[in-house]
Amino acid sequence: MKQIYNQVVTLHEKGGCNAVIESLLKGFSVNPVQNALWGWKGGNTESGNVYRSILPEIMHQLDHGVIPMLFELVGNYAKDKFGAKKGNKRLALANKRFLSFRNTHPGLRLPNIDFLGGSSFVTAFEHRHSLSVAVYAVVGVFTLPNGRDEITPLFRDFADVYLDFAVRHKTSGHTDESLAKVDADWDRVLAKMKRILPYQASGWGTVKVHTNAHSTESVSLKGLSGEYSADNYESSHKRTAKNPFRASNKNQMQMQMVKHVTDRLRLLKAGKDEFIPTRKETALRKRARAQRTNLLSVKSRPLRLFRLSSQSLRDGNRDPVLLEQPELVHLERVLRAHLGGNPRGNQALLANLPTVQDAKVRRHKTLAIARARQPDGSLKTELARANPCFGQNKRPVFSDVVVNGAGPERQGQLARTEWYAQLRLLFTCVDHRGMKRAFAFVKWYQRTGPQDGTKSVRLKWEMVKGLDGVEQVRYDVIGLQTIKRLEHILPDPNNEGLFYVNETRLV
Repeated sequence: MKQIYNQVVTLHEKGGCNAVIESLLKGFSVNPVQNALWGWKGGNTESGNVYRSILPEIMHQLDHGVIPMLFELVGNYAKDKFGAKKGNKRLALANKRFLSFRNTHPGLRLPNIDFLGGSSFVTAFEHRHSLSVAVYAVVGVFTLPNGRDEITPLFRDFADVYLDFAVRHKTSGHTDESLAKVDADWDRVLAKMKRILPYQASGWGTVKVHTNAHSTESVSLKGLSGEYSADNYESSHKRTAKNPFRASNKNQMQMQMVKHVTDRLRLLKAGKDEFIPTRKETALRKRARAQRTNLLSVKSRPLRLFRLSSQSLRDGNRDPVLLEQPELVHLERVLRAHLGGNPRGNQALLANLPTVQDAKVRRHKTLAIARARQPDGSLKTELARANPCFGQNKRPVFSDVVVNGAGPERQGQLARTEWYAQLRLLFTCVDHRGMKRAFAFVKWYQRTGPQDGTKSVRLKWEMVKGLDGVEQVRYDVIGLQTIKRLEHILPDPNNEGLFYVNETRLV
């Protein structure tokens, strides 16, 4: 089977004849569970996503059934509510926003397609990733003349139910109570879909049967619900859902598979600037996992603090890095304030603060976060970057992270809380006591409001007064071990300077 796949890929790369490729694919099994036995990697799970193998567009499971249908019917909704011309403009705006979210998180893979047009070659995990940012692409786009926005809450409710079914119980396994809740939530969301998007031929009836088969029935068929994860039961309803659909479309099967391989090759070629770790970064990840501590990459570059100061700008002795990151003029002040335990930060007097040896720091561009908690509850080693010139396209990549913090006192003790920050520089130095230290220079976010239809935490840049009394963004230096995990923070497309914490993220 795998040999046939490799031959198909090779033939397409060389512009092979479709008839030859068809003959290779005759009799080929499209059962994703069987394909998974070959260990084909892909997706965002440890064992790989079995649906990333060469599958045609078959409505064989939830990802390939409901999600693209939802995207497609929003197009019908826009043209129905706003007319063809205005509806298409709104769809184009939503698609532009959707594509702007690419490369905003190292685990996120968004397909290179018209987001609301659907596609026969998008894999299941790409549909899931599209769903994870869809609510932020449509917020405010399809607001009706009476001020109501029906699409944003629908996308959020749908994503919530999907996360509850397939992600949040992935580590612990479902219970009878959690499955009953999933069934009730599906009924509620599907009723909302039927009311808001009455364009589906069967009135979403087929979808309802299909999704119910995927939840309670599919888990129960495999044994006690508490012992299994919902993601493993695609094969349970092969007889009732997959085989009938395959039989109805068998005349088109081979050409659909050929088209799928062609399109996958094109997408892979277009995705060269993804967050693909190098060999050294993979080794860094392994070391951090083994030591259970956050680690910086080995390679570094020295930076002199006096060449990053505002005085160096006036003297013409600046470091070229200031052209890429003018904000580094604040590094010396916040670093020395941190070393001296001075809470005044941006208003600290340098003469009263300790400094680092040789007035030098060493810049690193990658950080391995050893035990980052994932949406499904598992722990994973993640790579965070603070790189102004990353990848083939030389684009800036500054990871957003969650930092351990302390909130207002509760019962006489400081409550543990989470803060949000953006990494701007990762560095090591030797402090005034001769100890080697590792830090991150960060830019702080601050929570703001109010919540909207996305139901997400909203953020803005935290501002403080500088020495001259003018407000500026708050920069700070933090220890590497206070960093808990990567966070997916998206710009608010309707309000410049505001952001969303992605509450529907899958990675």
